[in-house]
Amino acid sequence: MVFSCKFSLMAPHMVCCLLATIFLTTAPVSSLEIAMTAVAAPGEITTVDQSNSTSRMFSLSDNIKRITRSAKELYGLAYNAISSTGVSNKVLGLKCEKASDCSSVEFSLCADGMCSCDANHTISNVQTDKCLKGVNLGEDCQEDVQCQKYEVGSVCMAFKCVCSVNYSEKEGKCVPNPKIGSSCVGNVDCHHIPFVECIDNVCACPDAMLPGKHANVCLTVASPDGRAPCEEDIQCSAQYGDKSRCILGFCECDHSYHAANGKCIPDLKLGAECSRRSDCVVSRHTEEGNIRDCFNNTCTCATGYKSANEEDHCVEAGNGYQLHASLAWLTCVFVVPYLF
Repeated sequence: MVFSCKFSLMAPHMVCCLLATIFLTTAPVSSLEIAMTAVAAPGEITTVDQSNSTSRMFSLSDNIKRITRSAKELYGLAYNAISSTGVSNKVLGLKCEKASDCSSVEFSLCADGMCSCDANHTISNVQTDKCLKGVNLGEDCQEDVQCQKYEVGSVCMAFKCVCSVNYSEKEGKCVPNPKIGSSCVGNVDCHHIPFVECIDNVCACPDAMLPGKHANVCLTVASPDGRAPCEEDIQCSAQYGDKSRCILGFCECDHSYHAANGKCIPDLKLGAECSRRSDCVVSRHTEEGNIRDCFNNTCTCATGYKSANEEDHCVEAGNGYQLHASLAWLTCVFVVPYLF
């Protein structure tokens, strides 16, 4: 195939990419042969095979050097062409004095001293020196900017202009979808949000459901079972109070609070008055497991546990004894002999 290309009109990095592509499309056969020769069994490679493989490798190496050299030369030519003229190939957005200054781009004009697209066209987002025709809803398109020329809330999907996900088409226009709390006439005005109804001319969530923080979803109140699944904080605070949060998909009470009877209540300290064992339960951030009890109307450590160094914390009773026994043994073995 014979073709011509004005390399000076191409960006330097595009020249390098083009040359690399040409090389890769012409080199696979030689590369494959070299690879096949390299993995053949040692006994099957003859002197002639080795010679042919070596010559191919030298040929491939020479090709790489030639491509690299040519890329550097063309990069220099492109750079010098831009430097010598003082301008690049970009036209749209540059200053102009007359229409002919912008004539290299179709559907462009010189307006207010700058090259831009005419009233019926808009600048492409893909090819920044190309003017694309603006189109209406339902018409063919290539890029979003064509649709947004006339409708801000539209996009180009499957080569057709349609309203985007947050808009609905009404009478040939893209109208923003109402959010929870927006005015409405009937349920059809709120239908894009699941469970939302038009109540007293306002889009609202039904009873027992809550609006999300972005007013675009209805959420259920968290269950009172403790560590209930959730998506947003409001689900937890509606059930457990303002001392709860949605953390990693579960309702959690704040530090020094724990869930009891569907609410986050403060932890009672050791020695505090209580009426039942559940009164003395503390946050799992304080202690793992239920290791406190209510004895004689006072919160204490459960059987097998004791308070740690008079702090508001329970530890296994055996841990302290074992530590003291270990220290006593070490003292007898390593310290006492040197005292006599």
